Amino acid sequence: MLGGGNGYLLFYSKKFIPGINWNWTVFESDAVALAYSQFEEESGIKWQSSSTQIKKNSEVALFSCTLQYLKSPLEVLKKYALNHKYLIITRIPFISKDSHIITRQTFPDEGEYQDEATSWPAWFFSKEKFLADICKIGDIVYQWKTPSEVLLFEGENIIMEGMLIRVK
Repeated sequence: MLGGGNGYLLFYSKKFIPGINWNWTVFESDAVALAYSQFEEESGIKWQSSSTQIKKNSEVALFSCTLQYLKSPLEVLKKYALNHKYLIITRIPFISKDSHIITRQTFPDEGEYQDEATSWPAWFFSKEKFLADICKIGDIVYQWKTPSEVLLFEGENIIMEGMLIRVK
């Protein structure tokens, strides 16, 4: 899993797809990987730096609310497609535009992000262009929307989406 923070999706996967001996590795920033690595034995999850070499011939790579924060998201997808049979992309923002748009995500001066200067780049992906690029990598097996997760873009509510891709 690229992104994935504390690895909570493993527990959902075990619950809804029992009978599989999951070998779950979360690739995160150095700081997150180091912080969570102390829980590896009790959780059954491994945390590694996202700069670590990708394991060859893994079954699934899961991108959870990650692609929109990467410098070159489609290049990363292509890289993982070389070593995985399936890609799962969750919580991705699509827009009805001709091209992808990079924005600056900011947070209100409250709660967890208390510094009003906190911001980072975030992509909103042209759905048509993104799906065309995905079709070069593999076949979309299933798509879904996550109505509980909505972002605001140019005054429009953007429902986060996901997909399962079988790599060619």
